[in-house]
Amino acid sequence: MLMIGLTGGIGAGKSTVGQYFRALGAKVIDTDKLAKECLKEKDTEEEVVKALGPLILNRAGHIHRKRLAEVVFSNKKKLVNLENILHPRIFQKVKTLSAKIQNQNKLCVVIVPLLFEKHWAHHFEKTIVVLAPKNLRIQRAARHLKVEFDGIRKRMHFQLKAKFQKEKADFAIDNKGSKQDLKKEVEKIFKHIKGESTHG
Repeated sequence: MLMIGLTGGIGAGKSTVGQYFRALGAKVIDTDKLAKECLKEKDTEEEVVKALGPLILNRAGHIHRKRLAEVVFSNKKKLVNLENILHPRIFQKVKTLSAKIQNQNKLCVVIVPLLFEKHWAHHFEKTIVVLAPKNLRIQRAARHLKVEFDGIRKRMHFQLKAKFQKEKADFAIDNKGSKQDLKKEVEKIFKHIKGESTHG
């Protein structure tokens, strides 16, 4: 099994790229979804509330994800505290899910927003970054996350610039065109990686 790390800035189109890889037969693991699962687990929830305070809770006493985002993306120390709690749990879930893949020739694509920022790249045979112009990313992310532009810009502040992501990744996908263009890019990279694994 080949482990592929997929990253890119907020609004770049990582999820869509993941969908195309899944359609080609790859196993796709989205760490954002795993983070949401973790936050629903009682022990994790209690630890996060203890570290960040009760302002992140809703009326029912559970974590309100939008409030949580507002708190951590306005305070770097609190963001680091959250990451220190969540990242080991997320990584353990990735290991558990990927271990279930029996087919040695199958690709496992793991979507990791902070792949290079948090030094996860060494866990993968190949890395892919999805790129798009900043203004386009802001518009996409604001629409998808239902967050104001300023909130998106705050989140971008904690991510590497696209130039550095591109330098670090094995493959770069430019997502400023049509969905058909994006799909073709994914197919090209999929064939390349599969070809390398067959002849490697």
